[in-house]
Amino acid sequence: MELETELLSLLESLEHFEHTSSLSSQFNIFEAVNMARQEIRHSRFLAYLLDPSQPHGLDDRFLKAVIFAAAENHTLLPIPKLQLAIADYSEARVYCERDHFDISVEIPDLKLLFVIENKIGAGEREGQLIDYRKNAQKLYPEYKFFGCFLTADGYVGEDMEWASLSYSAITSSLRKLEQTGMLSPAVQMAIDHYVKLIEKRVMASKELIEACKRIYRQHRTALDLIYEHGSESLLGQAYIEFQEKHPSLGSALELRKEFLSFVPKSWANMENFDVADLSKWKTSCPIKFWLTTDAEHLHLKLEVGPVDGKKNFSRESFVAKLRKAFKSRENRRTGDVFTRILSRKVKLDEDAGVEHFAASLEKLWQQIDGDDVIQKVETAAKECLQCPASQDR
Repeated sequence: MELETELLSLLESLEHFEHTSSLSSQFNIFEAVNMARQEIRHSRFLAYLLDPSQPHGLDDRFLKAVIFAAAENHTLLPIPKLQLAIADYSEARVYCERDHFDISVEIPDLKLLFVIENKIGAGEREGQLIDYRKNAQKLYPEYKFFGCFLTADGYVGEDMEWASLSYSAITSSLRKLEQTGMLSPAVQMAIDHYVKLIEKRVMASKELIEACKRIYRQHRTALDLIYEHGSESLLGQAYIEFQEKHPSLGSALELRKEFLSFVPKSWANMENFDVADLSKWKTSCPIKFWLTTDAEHLHLKLEVGPVDGKKNFSRESFVAKLRKAFKSRENRRTGDVFTRILSRKVKLDEDAGVEHFAASLEKLWQQIDGDDVIQKVETAAKECLQCPASQDR
């Protein structure tokens, strides 16, 4: 009876949450054309808004806002920030899908080529940003190169020449431009629909995250019960089948419709290897596998997360040993928080079911020789634990 009361209370809270958070079935023009996870459609709309010559009423203000946001914390700018601030962007030329770049912007006043690589769901393939930068510098030697890696969460790419930018910076810039009162009703509506699409389907706004946390605190028992006994995603079901064949792997962590993570039991049980920063990482083990899906592919990634600064463990040394073990490029950037070590993908059938997902996961595991990966990570971890951070310096 107590659980029933808790569930009824949760339903009431969720109904209010859905209404106040605009999660109900309100019309959205971009959802109507199935744009939510389609990178090319996001790129085309962003390119339109970035183009000062288009009749949207933004002039060059959105272009400036995006460039300034990308430049804010980037240490390898090809042009001083002051020059970026006073430059004339009115003659900028914006292209979408030219030379395989998602978005490219030529700014004659600065002799600058601003390139945006847009990622929604899919990850960066090994060496992709380095290859794109070199190609841009080869094709446009008369222009200085400024690359921007745009992702849902501002993931830091492997090439240090690229600035990182999150979709929250995009929505923040658009919201500020909305408030100027200078846009036509049609443009205002389009931007409002686009921002809501991003906050609902690409990334969660701070307000939405806080609301979710509040509901979870208030109804934890009911939500845990739903999580335990409710329906699982295709990915989650496929992982259960996969794990039955590979009992050395741990249970799925952070299970969602389009992604999950997991940690081999030997890593989780390794003595003194509980060094992760739990404020940014969901498990004490500082390295884990990720499974993600997009419209066409299943991705398997191995990633090192943040290390607790109070722990005597050298994250930098650990990443270096892993890159050496897996023969990764030495000039790849080591992110301060997240560093990808391996990434593979396989194409999914259009109507893929659990069996196809499980078979695709098995294929990925064989591609990377998963059992060998587990051993190499263990070796690198043990070497770092034997030579702690204080000595490693």
